Amino acid sequence: QLPDKPPKKWAASQYNRVQITLSFIDISGVEIHGWGLNNVGDLTMSKEQSMVGVFFVSESIKLKCLAKFVSVDKISHYH
Repeated sequence: QLPDKPPKKWAASQYNRVQITLSFIDISGVEIHGWGLNNVGDLTMSKEQSMVGVFFVSESIKLKCLAKFVSVDKISHYH
């Protein structure tokens, strides 16, 4: 879902997508089921014992990653 109050430079460009770049540090497991060309879906994160669980689900893919640390490297917009 797009933000209700985006940064001014985003609103000026009439964006319709947001891209998030994440870094995973000290990964203990990755599961990927499926793949597609248009992987638009839902991203959730939760604490899984002493790890961070990152889950991505779309029509064509299910991804699960467990890592000690997850950082947001970049948030950008585009058409």
